[in-house]
Amino acid sequence: MIKISYLKDFRWLFCLSIALILFFRFSYNHIIDPGSIFLMDFNVYHFTANLILQGKLDIYHLAYQNGFEFKYAPFCAILFTPLALFSLQTASVMWEFLNFIFLISYFLISEKIIQFYGFTHRSWYFLLAFIFIITPLWANLGVGQSDIVQIGLIFIALYLYMKEKRLLSALLLSLAMSLKIPALIFLLFFVVKKDLKMMFQTLFIFLGLNFLACLFLNFHNPLQPFKDWQEVLRTTSPNLQFIVPNQSLYTFLFRYFGTGDSFCFELLKLSKSAIFWLYGFISVVMVSVPLLLARFSKESRAKDLSMLGILVLLMVLLSPVAWSPNYVIFIFPILFILSALKGLWKFKARTVVSISIFLLIFLDFFTHKKAWRLVGLLPYKGESYPDLVFMIYPMMGLLLYFLLLMVLTYGLRHPEDEHTRVEARRIL
Repeated sequence: MIKISYLKDFRWLFCLSIALILFFRFSYNHIIDPGSIFLMDFNVYHFTANLILQGKLDIYHLAYQNGFEFKYAPFCAILFTPLALFSLQTASVMWEFLNFIFLISYFLISEKIIQFYGFTHRSWYFLLAFIFIITPLWANLGVGQSDIVQIGLIFIALYLYMKEKRLLSALLLSLAMSLKIPALIFLLFFVVKKDLKMMFQTLFIFLGLNFLACLFLNFHNPLQPFKDWQEVLRTTSPNLQFIVPNQSLYTFLFRYFGTGDSFCFELLKLSKSAIFWLYGFISVVMVSVPLLLARFSKESRAKDLSMLGILVLLMVLLSPVAWSPNYVIFIFPILFILSALKGLWKFKARTVVSISIFLLIFLDFFTHKKAWRLVGLLPYKGESYPDLVFMIYPMMGLLLYFLLLMVLTYGLRHPEDEHTRVEARRIL
């Protein structure tokens, strides 16, 4: 039985409530009505798992449907293989439960990490973060993507790293990287920590696991599955870069500053080639600036947390293809900014911070269809999702990035003391 003292803690009430809401919103319908299941991405995982059990190991040339190819690392295919032991209905419900577990773990571990660095975290911040990401969360669970499992693995790995369980941490981080390659950006966290040994250890395990998977898929030519995987990425990604649902920074620049599409706002009318180079330049700047700030931050409490938040944002924003469901992983940056608001309020740029927070709330309001119906823009040019046309999600990501840079800058002037470090170790 659940202890009554736990129910008095908002965190446990929140976790229990979220679990029940998600179960009745998704899994319950799938249990009583198998025909209601249409998890597009998960169907690809289950289909690929069945191929492997049937001995059809050419997984990158056997698509679930046209446009639904397996685009993940070779080891990821091995990870999904046990799913084929169950029917699509049972496996889908199991996948949803796994997502629920990792979502709750992500919330709780984010709180632990924030407290580890001495920042005050209120349990009701969970509710604010949940409200903020509810639209991408619903979309993510509705199509069965792997973002929640991936970010859960990443933060469990980081938590274990802080507890000095380095090998297990490197293994879990390697699994997360196998799910989606953009997770490689988290290796930069070890650059900030000046722990290159951990960075190379993680990279070695990632490459080793995927090489073993390639041996399994094609023993006589183990490099062929890797080449096939790269070919799938090379041939499918360009077709998706400029479509309306794509919410990457690349598409954001094209939508507002490019030309050649009916949805472009053509503020500068740049060619696609110019947009590509602009995207490359901005990407380098967005990675380099926080790394340089962190370099001079030394003992700042804000350095590690700001960098973690920024890496979460960049993992989505800098990916050439990103969908609105991918933005569900923004939970940690939101929780940390809420915890750091007291410090930001003492910053000289209080007005800028206030405007940024207001804009975030304003943009989040427009992730809901009813907001667009209220202003008479539903549909917009025949598109029933105006939030995707106006690139609301990348805007929110850029605002969060800006706020985290401000926290990092504020941290340069407010280094932590010995008491904070000792207290943080006690909390962890």
